[in-house]
Amino acid sequence: MTLDPTTTVLLALTAVAAVTDSRTGLIPNWLTLPALALAPALQLAHGGSDALVHSLCGIAACAVIPLVLFRLGAMGGGDVKLLGAIGGLLGPLAGLELQLLAYNVLVLFACVVLACRRQLWPVLWRAALLLWPRTRQRGAQPSGAEEPAATFRLGLPILVSACTLLAIEAVR
Repeated sequence: MTLDPTTTVLLALTAVAAVTDSRTGLIPNWLTLPALALAPALQLAHGGSDALVHSLCGIAACAVIPLVLFRLGAMGGGDVKLLGAIGGLLGPLAGLELQLLAYNVLVLFACVVLACRRQLWPVLWRAALLLWPRTRQRGAQPSGAEEPAATFRLGLPILVSACTLLAIEAVR
């Protein structure tokens, strides 16, 4: 099986991002900014002007939700640029598919980690209180002591999602 340039860049990009994010908690600009520039150039070289437009639409579509999350303080800037670059490589539909899968992988991972720390139920209770404001007004408080604090990095779930989607595509 031969890997096309887009697949090779996607795997290399997500693998390096996963390693650096796991080690440092950051996805660095030296990785994401060249990828953002390379993705449209790669698409232009292999598919012409239509592929370039598709790539630019992918960057925009895949950066919107992460940008909002970044502005809310829920995501890092490296994640925004990485997901934008992935959108540029894959296009809007496949890029958003990878992004959605990565968020789901992250939620699953977070649930497992929180369950192992015995913090899952307090976190779920607080989430329920946020979703149902009437409960909050009645002064309902979660049972348990302090509020659990946990942060989760998105680099590895993005790599897992990229590999999963490439494997699914290979089987088709």
